[in-house]
Amino acid sequence: MADMTREKCIFCAIIADEVAHYRVASSDLLYAFLDAYPISRGHTLVVPREHFSSLETTPEMIIKEMAIFVAQYAPKITRALDADGFNIGINNGRAAGQAVDHAHWHIIPRYEGDGLKSWPNTSTNAEKLSRVAEEIRRKI
Repeated sequence: MADMTREKCIFCAIIADEVAHYRVASSDLLYAFLDAYPISRGHTLVVPREHFSSLETTPEMIIKEMAIFVAQYAPKITRALDADGFNIGINNGRAAGQAVDHAHWHIIPRYEGDGLKSWPNTSTNAEKLSRVAEEIRRKI
């Protein structure tokens, strides 16, 4: 069952065509449109048509459809814009940068020399990695 916060959701308003936007593609379950605050040229958001606030509240069947949709459209968008590659991202929760409480995936075309940075790496060692892996296994 969908979350009940759709009346305040900008993405739900976009899907309902109540807010100006630029549609890229759609299916019965999903809607893709250009991000109004793009990281790069062609930055596209893929959202379920039904409102779910986060990845963990989205039904598995819709997540699978999103994965297939993103896998199909990311290369098409990349080719259409003569981009050199792409990033796919999911920001889930405020701490991860999720600004809109509607599950969504980012397709971010990348261009050689675009100046965008990937996540910073931190240094670690085998002992720390072993402890973290054990903690995760124990708690899941």
